[in-house]
Amino acid sequence: MTETAPSFPYTPLAPGEIRLLILGRGLSNDPVWCILVHRQLAKANYEALSYEWGMESKDDPDVIVNGRAVRIRKNLYEALKQIRQTDEERYLWVDALCIDQADLDEKGQQIGLMGDIFGSATCVIAWLGVARDDSDIAMEWMAKTNELEENLRRSAWDSPERKAIELLCYRSYWRRVWIIQELYLARTHVVRCGTKSISGDQFENSLPILNRFGSDWEKIFRNPADHHRLRRENRGDIPSGVKYNKLHAWLKMCIMAGFESSNERDVIYALLGISDDCQNGEIAVDYDKPLLDLYLETISIYPPAWRNFSPEKYLLPMARKMKLELDENLRRSIKEIVEDEGFKFADGETLEMN
Repeated sequence: MTETAPSFPYTPLAPGEIRLLILGRGLSNDPVWCILVHRQLAKANYEALSYEWGMESKDDPDVIVNGRAVRIRKNLYEALKQIRQTDEERYLWVDALCIDQADLDEKGQQIGLMGDIFGSATCVIAWLGVARDDSDIAMEWMAKTNELEENLRRSAWDSPERKAIELLCYRSYWRRVWIIQELYLARTHVVRCGTKSISGDQFENSLPILNRFGSDWEKIFRNPADHHRLRRENRGDIPSGVKYNKLHAWLKMCIMAGFESSNERDVIYALLGISDDCQNGEIAVDYDKPLLDLYLETISIYPPAWRNFSPEKYLLPMARKMKLELDENLRRSIKEIVEDEGFKFADGETLEMN
């Protein structure tokens, strides 16, 4: 009988523990098999997989976990199939299998640790998906950083190579809100697409070269992949870190750049591990918490951050991402938290404080 990951019989975690997935050896057509084990996070040695879940489908494949057939999403299956090794097992942290998704208490606790999990991994594997749209060509060009600029100068603006690079940099992976934390905290990472692999340094070094061609290649300038490079570059810059490593700053970036999540609460939860003002339990990960309560709790962390901007610029788009009703109650609650008598909505209405 095939089980889905949520129905898999997980053993409860002890304090400080995480689960690791031991990915078995195999060749291309071999079944994918794994073993789940418990390890203390502080002592664990593993790689973390960063990937896009994708939509559930009736055609989703199975993997063998602890001797049981478990159904997983197709994108994860392709990732495990491609990154497994032929000569030895690989120790991985993979959220869909290493967290008991049916246990909301464990899920909240483990998601609260994700900053530590990705920051402690020996390497983060950024899985962009299977090869398509000439992605092999794009990966090969971007791997040759020393030749990239000259190759681009010799190519037409509508060449297949440029189109392949553009499509790679606009893959939906880069727009997933969880990716921000996973790449930002990575000590080192590798970018993987299909069978092709590039070191994180090579990939990030190629992105500024692409930006130099923005005048005649407008879409490539500050593409979604480049948002992650810019934030990673600022990690060691104290003034920038002070400015950007606040929850409100990450949220503003997500809204401006169009980041998405499949769960409305993850608009907030995915950013807690990299928000300096949320490291002491200011917002607890709770998937039973009403969306409106979470939204108001979030903007209450630092109300002055929102005062200099029209609500239509950040606060209301964030409410839409969380699928909240933009009614009078929401507007009045925003007004009370921000505590600014001149705070106006686009219709010109100024809500009076009672």
